[in-house]
Amino acid sequence: VLAPEDVALADAAAWLAVGNGWSTYAARLPAALAAMPRHDLLYPHASDIARLGLAAHLAGASVAACDAHPFYLRGALD
Repeated sequence: VLAPEDVALADAAAWLAVGNGWSTYAARLPAALAAMPRHDLLYPHASDIARLGLAAHLAGASVAACDAHPFYLRGALD
């Protein structure tokens, strides 16, 4: 988790920004990131999370259901 001012990518032109955080924090982002292509209204779906979870599980990175806890990042940025 970083402050918007501290976000850096090796090649910002090779990335596509999604979600409303990019427009919310645009004034605080480094110029290279603020100018990158973005889709503010594109959000992940449950099926995206399921695919990531399956890959993690198959790689041995899963935990028992009683040990699974949500981890929210948004509040840590403000």
